[in-house]
Amino acid sequence: MKICLKSAAAITAAAALATSCSQNKGWTVEGNVDGATADDTLYVEESVYNNWQPVDTIALTDGKFEYKAEEAAANPSVYRLRLGQRCIYFPVDSAETVTVSAKSTAFDRGYKITGNAAAAAFVRADSLIAAAVDSKGAAAALADQDLKRELSLMVNHDTTCLTSYYIVGKYIGDKPVYNLGDKADLRVLANAANNYDRLRPSD
Repeated sequence: MKICLKSAAAITAAAALATSCSQNKGWTVEGNVDGATADDTLYVEESVYNNWQPVDTIALTDGKFEYKAEEAAANPSVYRLRLGQRCIYFPVDSAETVTVSAKSTAFDRGYKITGNAAAAAFVRADSLIAAAVDSKGAAAALADQDLKRELSLMVNHDTTCLTSYYIVGKYIGDKPVYNLGDKADLRVLANAANNYDRLRPSD
């Protein structure tokens, strides 16, 4: 089942694409896609008003790729790499280098991300959701209380603010994992908001 897990994006990096006349000071995403060919197109996309917009396309040379932003991310942000209809989401905070390793045949499964404190948590959250979807289907995954419990613990123990914000914005298909009409979900959403406010009071 092809499914692109999406974030209800409210955090974007306004400065990530700004034109610069000086040395590149931005963030970088690089890595390898095993099995990719020159005919494959890899897109870097950012969230704009709850939609994903292309930032750039990346050439895949023997599966390797690299994209460098002009400027550092002004705020903690979520970007994604898209190959066909499959997506990998990755965190960017300031000017680090994020490294992604994946396979073209299962681009949104079993990948690795390194480069900042939130990267491992992103991978774990998405792998938990993907495993539930693969074993039970999308509808059952949304109702999976064990999955929700694991994700909520990650939100409540998050020390990056970006991880909790990402998790509460997750969708499976076109339905949110966290429902505004559910009191228990609202408590988790409130924890994520308080965490963000505590760690990023000026944002």
